Amino acid sequence: MSNLSHLNLTKAQKNKLNSTRRFSVMEFLSEEIWTTASNLSLLISVKHDEYTRRLMDRMLEDGLILKREFTTTEGKRVIYLLSDIGYLELGYDVKPTYSFKISNQNF
Repeated sequence: MSNLSHLNLTKAQKNKLNSTRRFSVMEFLSEEIWTTASNLSLLISVKHDEYTRRLMDRMLEDGLILKREFTTTEGKRVIYLLSDIGYLELGYDVKPTYSFKISNQNF
């Protein structure tokens, strides 16, 4: 989709695109555990992290994802994880348990 083609979409088409992107984010997080806004921008094919962060904020408000902030030697880092509600939305009966560590190398 070109950078300006979203301007010509109907409201229904924009809603469908938004739903598709939200589902893609949730599926990705169910497999990868956590990620950054930059990685999610690549996933949903948008050029600006600002759009992705707004989308993540809406998903946070809906309870689908969680946001965690970490201070590292490189500065503040923000990651996103799938919430229990997000797992339920994807059809998981039980949230999988994962163990992971956050470090500068992860980013």
